[in-house]
Amino acid sequence: MITILFTLSYGIVGTLFFGKSFHPPILNLGQAIYFTGETVTTLGFGDILPVTLAARLFTISLAILGIASFFGAMVILISPILERRIGGLVEVLKKQQLRGLKDYILVCGFSSYISEYLKNVKAKGGVVIIMTRDQKIIEPVKEEGFLVLEENPADENSLKEFNFSDAKSILVASDDDGQNLMIAASFFQLSDQDTLRKKITILVKSPDLLQKFKLFQYRVMDIYSIVGNWILSTEIEK
Repeated sequence: MITILFTLSYGIVGTLFFGKSFHPPILNLGQAIYFTGETVTTLGFGDILPVTLAARLFTISLAILGIASFFGAMVILISPILERRIGGLVEVLKKQQLRGLKDYILVCGFSSYISEYLKNVKAKGGVVIIMTRDQKIIEPVKEEGFLVLEENPADENSLKEFNFSDAKSILVASDDDGQNLMIAASFFQLSDQDTLRKKITILVKSPDLLQKFKLFQYRVMDIYSIVGNWILSTEIEK
């Protein structure tokens, strides 16, 4: 909008300034708006002509600004649509790729607690898929070379894309216990719970929520208890 307004202002003011250098002369605001409009849109009816070098150069510059404004506006309007279409195509291709994977580790959400573990898995040739919509996480994990599926892991329909019998393990590992609870509830809606109970591990930060997670009958890892036990064991060794 700023570019378009600048172009129109430039055209109207410049046309009035060079008004007598046109044939017929441009002597009022209405004529200036008309000439600016037909020039920036490249219609060029030919009913008003610049007759001096200065007026001709001004008209050329106005036409160039008009074309640049038009294409700039098109890029701004069309780019988001293209990005969504391309992004959707990429996600479809990723889903097709997922159907052929074996012994993969699915990570729903992401936490720094498991970063080193996942790097070791990848270094040993393992396949790690991270499912998240958190933009703060997506770019860093992509740079690490992990396969990222930009979908909501708490969405039951997104989870249905996987053949969990081919998964090696499933980690519910968001930094937010509330998000982990919603992910666990989505898994609980799926069929073949016997398979899921053997493969799902949920990372839990708050001890107060442990009983809620245990209702799903998935494996639960109480992070703070593990850290506390480790510290206690090292103190005993000393």
